[in-house]
Amino acid sequence: MHHLFLKHYESWVRIPEPGAKYFVRVWQDGLFTATHPEWTFFPFNQSILMQLLELFQPSGGRDYNKPQRKSIMTLSRKKISASEHSIYGKPPDSNSNSDWLDYFYKNTEKSDKYWLHILNRLTLAIQEYSELKSHREINGLISEFAVEAIRRGFASRELYVRAGTGILDPHGLKSSQPHMERVIGLLNFIHRCETKEYIAMSKIISNKPISNRLMSQITKMIIENPHECPEGPHLAILDTNLVALSRGYATHSISAYEQHRYLCQSILHSRQSSLRRTDLAMKNDARVYLANDANGKGWRHDAPKTNLSDHFHKIRQRIDSPSFVEALEALHDNPERSVRLLCDVFEREFGKTWPVTCSQIYIKFLNRELRRELVIGVNVKSSKKQRFLDPPKWLEGFDEKGKYISFSELANAVDIDEVHNDYLFSERVRGIDNKNYSYVTPEIISELIILAKGIRNIVVHSGVIPVQLRNPIQYLAKLLLILFDLVSYESYSSDV
Repeated sequence: MHHLFLKHYESWVRIPEPGAKYFVRVWQDGLFTATHPEWTFFPFNQSILMQLLELFQPSGGRDYNKPQRKSIMTLSRKKISASEHSIYGKPPDSNSNSDWLDYFYKNTEKSDKYWLHILNRLTLAIQEYSELKSHREINGLISEFAVEAIRRGFASRELYVRAGTGILDPHGLKSSQPHMERVIGLLNFIHRCETKEYIAMSKIISNKPISNRLMSQITKMIIENPHECPEGPHLAILDTNLVALSRGYATHSISAYEQHRYLCQSILHSRQSSLRRTDLAMKNDARVYLANDANGKGWRHDAPKTNLSDHFHKIRQRIDSPSFVEALEALHDNPERSVRLLCDVFEREFGKTWPVTCSQIYIKFLNRELRRELVIGVNVKSSKKQRFLDPPKWLEGFDEKGKYISFSELANAVDIDEVHNDYLFSERVRGIDNKNYSYVTPEIISELIILAKGIRNIVVHSGVIPVQLRNPIQYLAKLLLILFDLVSYESYSSDV
């Protein structure tokens, strides 16, 4: 519930159509960087699992990737949605690698049919929405649509921003258009997946002087204008500066920026590692231009400013804190590095069986962590209470320490608030005190950690990770950051 800026929130509570209002709530929360992995959009659809299976194929004499392939098969069976099942059919019962490759390859050509199927089902679900119905189906459809959009090239940040400007419209530029029309229009726009060719450029900086000799060791490409950049990511010398450049197709300048950061960071890391240097870095901001507009000024984009550290415990003693900080900093641009750093820490702490130990810790403390996440969200909203035109009445039930009389009373208070009702939030609140509530991640946490370990092994051995897997790897990195936080906090707590 801490995912909306104040202006966006004020626009959101005034949406008159319940289906459009609920869609925006789920959409923004699922795409928000700091949302807990239990509540964010689950990024492992069948197409992503196929790419992962290809990534973890046997190579060389010994098959080191068998555990990862087995986890992929388990995830496919457990998490296949009704829509995927209707289009792709039932996954194989066997664990035969060839059977699974045949299943995935056979369904590759059906992905467009699945994409259209999800659009139609989601559109209907939003139009027929009722708060009296179970939200599980519509939540799943929204998640599926967003995950497939990201797989097809949209950055999650672009999808988040488009809903903010196109549906919430805090400046009132679309006041004459009903919100439901805006939602359906956004879904159809995303489904068309129209792209343009962009060029992005960032300056390379260092805490040491960057000499001409170093620049010539890093790259042989010299350009006079960003539009001279060939296709793909590159490092180049422009005037007297070392720069990172990329040219490629994207759905928006924001997504072009995100792709640029991800691809160029990898090249820069590789080049400077070969020179045994670690001081070179890309500036966070970049200029993005339309490739067919040689005289255009382009757009300036910067890294997201969400402070994820607010969502972690402040006490870290026995576990290696510098690795945590470095992994947190790498999460946006280089999630593979985050995964590698954290997997290494867990192995040093718990030995070869760390995936089992960490899975048990995650399951044991998940409910407590989600309770804390809800309190963080409430505290964020409470801190802004004086700035609301009409503050939520249910915030009055909190004491100075952010505690409510009971979670069930909080959920009821949220539901009956005519202006600030939030059915996604109240459902999560009720789940905290419901011992039979069905969470998503506990039954598959072991498989997810095994996948993370496999990503770590590929990175160590200089394997190439396809750019389409950035979103699921970022999800795994966030999961490991939460595990790291849990482990270090519990280690400290057990000592005092």
